[in-house]
Amino acid sequence: MQRAEGSPPGSGTGARRRSLKAQLIKLGLLPSLVAFPIILAVLVLVGGHLYDARVDSNLQSQLATAHGYLAQQRVQIEKHVEQLVSTRYLSELLAAGDNTLAVVEALSTRANAARLDFLLILDQGGRVVASSTGTPRDTRIDMGYVLRGATTGVLTAGYERIALNTLSSISPRLAARTAAPSTLPARTDDEPPAGALLISAAAHFPFTNEHANVVLYGGMLLDNNTALIERVRDVVYPVGSSGGSTRVDGVAALFAGARQIATTIRDGNGMPTLGAPASQAMVQSVVGRGETRIGATLVLDVDYISAYQPIHGDHDERIGMLLVAMPRAPVAREKLLIFTSIASLLAISMLALTLTFHWGSHRMVMRLTGMMRSMRAVQGGDRQVRVPITSSGDEIDELGSHFNELVEALTREEAAREQDLREKTELNRQLQQHRDHLEERVARRTEELARARDAAESANLAKSRFLANMSHEIRTPMNAIYGFSQILRRQVAQPKQIEKVEAIIQSTQHLLGIVNDILDFSRIEADQVTLEQTSFDLQSLFDSTLSMIVDPARAKSLGVRPLISPQLAERCLTGDPLRLRQVLLNLCSNAIKFTENGVVTLDIRPAVGSALVCFEVADSGIGIAPDMRPMLFEPFTQV
Repeated sequence: MQRAEGSPPGSGTGARRRSLKAQLIKLGLLPSLVAFPIILAVLVLVGGHLYDARVDSNLQSQLATAHGYLAQQRVQIEKHVEQLVSTRYLSELLAAGDNTLAVVEALSTRANAARLDFLLILDQGGRVVASSTGTPRDTRIDMGYVLRGATTGVLTAGYERIALNTLSSISPRLAARTAAPSTLPARTDDEPPAGALLISAAAHFPFTNEHANVVLYGGMLLDNNTALIERVRDVVYPVGSSGGSTRVDGVAALFAGARQIATTIRDGNGMPTLGAPASQAMVQSVVGRGETRIGATLVLDVDYISAYQPIHGDHDERIGMLLVAMPRAPVAREKLLIFTSIASLLAISMLALTLTFHWGSHRMVMRLTGMMRSMRAVQGGDRQVRVPITSSGDEIDELGSHFNELVEALTREEAAREQDLREKTELNRQLQQHRDHLEERVARRTEELARARDAAESANLAKSRFLANMSHEIRTPMNAIYGFSQILRRQVAQPKQIEKVEAIIQSTQHLLGIVNDILDFSRIEADQVTLEQTSFDLQSLFDSTLSMIVDPARAKSLGVRPLISPQLAERCLTGDPLRLRQVLLNLCSNAIKFTENGVVTLDIRPAVGSALVCFEVADSGIGIAPDMRPMLFEPFTQV
């Protein structure tokens, strides 16, 4: 469909769809419809990953805190045992011999003060001398690595697992704690208890003749140790750690192998979930391979985010696990709350941005519409219309100002057009007059330039001929000086005289080279260079060239290797022997000049597959860089 004549371009429904206002509306909706979903997706993916990483990092930190608290307990037990064996009071009671009751009371008092489950005094064979738990005298106790270390005189402390019968020998009451019934349903893969887990320490009493050679052995039973595991939980998840007045519902637990022996997890009746086994995969990873693992644990239908760390005994043997965990539900709620808050703020920001953009774009479109009406009026011939300028001073105002200036300039242009036409007519007349005389002036000037060029060429030719003649005249006495200097060099014997003669020879060679270069250049400019076509003996030319380079090479301690093909040694060639010798001398001189040690080779051989002769000069000097090789045959260029 054709547009009606006189209708403005871009009118109609299609134009409205392509209008600036419609495009600005689309652009304003772009952040809300495109950018917001993308940002939200990035937030969910990247932010979720970062949040999970932060949770894992917190769990690892909490696990380290729990492990540090247990390590602190081990250090305290070690210090208590060390202090007890150093007290004079116990040593005096042991020296008395028959005061066993006093020793037992002292051990009981110290054990209660140090929160130890038992304190034993044993002889070197592991038999009980005295006990805080009422263990009969001479009862034999199996010696673990802690006791074995103490019997050698070394203060030893650490985690250890002892057999249940050994624990029963120490205290039946402690053995009964390990047999606390599980509050969870039994599983077919549950394993029977393999022993009790202790934090123990042992130290040797000072060696003396006053009492027997004995050691002090004390420990804290970890099995069903509710007070200890709750203190661990309180350290890791203290009251107010979540920002409120209550404690985060975190839990802590200890495992002997795969069996849970102490925990803060309670069932519906408030009983600890003792005996609950860990998953086989977790046990293999933590106890089997010694890894610190973070994963999910389901206890009593509650999903926990948990972290496991191995507990090491003798010779770094992994004898149990330490667990800290927190419910997943509060973490998920916090994560959802954070994401929802950020998404809401983003949505509000996007909405405010879109509304602000629409308001600004509407004002801009209205101003542009007014400017378009003014342009149409000017197009119709109205030179009085102007675009109103606001106080915002933006680009649209600047465009309107330029439009007003354009209208004013157009008015002035129309007024001055007649004057321009008259001036152009006068200029055309003057140009025609100038054109009439231009050819005559060009011909006269061309003739003058030709005469000046001929005079300059004649003067330049005369100069070149003069330089050629003068260089030739100078070279003759210089050759004589050089020859006599060579003869004088062979006749003198004193070192000072030799040095002076060498200086004369070198200066003469340098000056003779300069004169030869000037002569060649002058001959080229004077058009006096002609190549001869005469027969000459190649062997003679080869020998004469060698004779002229041997002395300079010998002066630099360089070797000269002459190579000439037997096929060419007795042959006569046709050409210009003087120019050929000059070229070879130049090549050889350059080779000697830029070679500090080694050999300069002059090789003459027939070219393969043609009647030409190949002349080659090779040296072991500094060589020519690859990027300089294109300049080899440029005039007055040294590479």
